[in-house]
Amino acid sequence: AKLIRTANDPTVYYVDTARRLKIAIPNEAVFNSYGNQWNDVVYVVPEDLKAYYNVELIKEAGSPVVYLLQDNTIHPFASLEAMTKRGYSVKQIVTVNSYHLSTFTRSDSIQ
Repeated sequence: AKLIRTANDPTVYYVDTARRLKIAIPNEAVFNSYGNQWNDVVYVVPEDLKAYYNVELIKEAGSPVVYLLQDNTIHPFASLEAMTKRGYSVKQIVTVNSYHLSTFTRSDSIQ
């Protein structure tokens, strides 16, 4: 499953099972922008959802800019060096589309 949710919460998450990462899909328009189908959403128990870590690093396909995602706000890293010196790895980056990226509040760059 790549799309999951619990019965108690309407939020749908994209999950990367290999890396145990999850990112919330904020609305139906973003859901549709990826070409998803509602019948592809799998219901899981809350404990299964908690087994995934929240995505912290995102980027848009084709862009070198990596963002730190915190509480629906994105902070661009000034460079990959700025990212790695804070203990992050390129292996943690999840690619999102431009429409999804536009739903986040933008904040100051991380030097």
